[in-house]
Amino acid sequence: LGIVLKVDERRETSMPGIYAAGDLTNPMIPSVTTASWQGAMAGIFAQQSMLV
Repeated sequence: LGIVLKVDERRETSMPGIYAAGDLTNPMIPSVTTASWQGAMAGIFAQQSMLV
């Protein structure tokens, strides 16, 4: 399966400020649609963390 990263509900890894999405977080369900949605959510949360 390769590398799998654990993320929280905000798509953030255990390293603060590092976000992950798509097959890196759930390789069992490879999907462009899911990866796109997760990437968009990770981007939103990353932006919010920079504004605080």
